[in-house]
Amino acid sequence: MSDQQPVPSDPDAPRPDEAGAPRTDAPAAGPAGRNLTPGQVGLLNLRCLAVLAGGNGVLALVGVALGSGSGGDDTGAVLYILGLALLIAAGVVAVVGFPAGLLVARLLRGRGDGAHLLAYAVTGAVLAPLLVALVGWTSPGVLGAFALEGLAGAGGGAAWTLHRLRRPRPPRVPRTVPDELVEDAEADWLRAARQD
Repeated sequence: MSDQQPVPSDPDAPRPDEAGAPRTDAPAAGPAGRNLTPGQVGLLNLRCLAVLAGGNGVLALVGVALGSGSGGDDTGAVLYILGLALLIAAGVVAVVGFPAGLLVARLLRGRGDGAHLLAYAVTGAVLAPLLVALVGWTSPGVLGAFALEGLAGAGGGAAWTLHRLRRPRPPRVPRTVPDELVEDAEADWLRAARQD
């Protein structure tokens, strides 16, 4: 029994991996605030794309429904444009959004979730019209629409990611712990999850 590892009582404390070294891959929100890892920023960007795809998909469906009364069937064209817009957005998010997200995460290290949400939403609302203006689309209506796209996409992705990070996770228990301790830890986690 001397080679068994104790189970930490603090859920935010680093958990030892199987070799006994402290885990460093996922810093959690501490008392001072949140620290997002590059992996979490990547997930935030993927969720940003999902929010953009969902929102633009709904707008496309509404556009098709409203346009169907005009006699033409533009469904194929709308779906083509929607798919093309999503591919362009994926490229822009990968090339610009991910590095910008890493910068925002670094600048806001230790700040609360509200500061992160606001910063990501504002970053999206500024970068989207800026990038569109760089390719020559400078109409105020177009810039405003892309500012809303950036606000909704980055803000929605950040809200989704921060919400997922706040959810309780089952404790990671080293495999060398006796089954009784594992069962106790799982029972404690279930009680804590039911209280939320």
